[in-house]
Amino acid sequence: MPEASAARAWLGGVVRTARSVVGGSALVLMYHRVITTEDDPYDLAVAPDVFDAHMAALSAGFDIIPATALCEMIARRRRIPTRSVVVTFDDGYHDLLAYAKPILERHRIPATAFVSTGEIGTSRERWWDELAFLEGEHRDPARYALLRTLDAPAREAALDALAAGLGRERPARAGNRTLTAAEVVELAQGGLVEIGAHTVSHGALAALDPGRQRAEIEGSKTALEGLLGREVTLFSYPFGGPDAVSESTRAIVAETGFVGAFTTDFGLSFPWTGRFAIPRCSMSALGAEEFSAQLDQWFALGR
Repeated sequence: MPEASAARAWLGGVVRTARSVVGGSALVLMYHRVITTEDDPYDLAVAPDVFDAHMAALSAGFDIIPATALCEMIARRRRIPTRSVVVTFDDGYHDLLAYAKPILERHRIPATAFVSTGEIGTSRERWWDELAFLEGEHRDPARYALLRTLDAPAREAALDALAAGLGRERPARAGNRTLTAAEVVELAQGGLVEIGAHTVSHGALAALDPGRQRAEIEGSKTALEGLLGREVTLFSYPFGGPDAVSESTRAIVAETGFVGAFTTDFGLSFPWTGRFAIPRCSMSALGAEEFSAQLDQWFALGR
C-alpha cells in the first residue's frame, strides 16, 4: 500500500534524524598532497591556495576536532559535537611539511598525517608514482591493480623488470619525495599535527597473508615510534576499501595497540561507528563555497 510505504519512509527519516541529533556525527576528510603540480596522475594534489580556502571555510563553519578525540568519543560512545570535522592526510609526501603545516598553523586546525615508512631515509618515490612515470601515456590498470596486491619484495622486482623492459631508469624525482626522518619529527613538533601509521610499503593488506600483514602494520608503528619517541596510536589502511581491508586486517590493527583506524570508505562517523573502520571523505580541489556546500550535503546524509 502506498500509504504504508510513505509512513515507513517518514518514520525512517524521523529515526535517522533523531539518532543524528542525539549522537552527533563527524566527517573525516582525507587529503594526500598540498602542492601545485602538473604531474598528478592519480588526482592526489590540492594546491596550497585551495587548501587554505578549505581550512578557512572549516574554521568559519564547522567544529574541528582531532582524530584522537573522535576515536575516544567512539570508544566511549559519547556524543560527537554537531558538524564535527577531522582533517587527515595519507602517505607522507614532503609537501605536508612545506605547504600543509603552515596553513594548518595559520588557522589553528589539528590534523593527522598517516605516514608509510618504507621510503623514509631513501631517495625512492612511492611505487605508484614510479609506475606512472615508467608507463607514461600507456597506462595499464591491470598492472596497477596487481602491484597493489604484492608484498614489497615482489613489487620491487616487478618495477625493476618493468624499467629494464622499457630501457628506463626508475625515477627519484625530488618533487615526489617523501618526508625524511627529520621532517617527520618536525611535522609533529608543536602538537598540531599528529603522526599516524600507514604500513611500511603501502600495499593492499587484505591481499597478504596474516604474517605479512602484521609485519607491515607493526613495522610502521615501530619505525614511527622510534623516530618520534612517543606512542603512535592511529592507523589508516592503504587503499582502505573492502578489497584491501579484511576482518583479520582489522583484528591485527587492534591487537597491535592502535586506538582507531581509518578506511577510505565514504561515510559519516557516529558514536556507534566501529573504531577500527572509521570512514573518510576523499577531498578534491573544490572552491571554498563549493567545499562548504559539499560538506553540508554530506552532513545531510546522516540526518
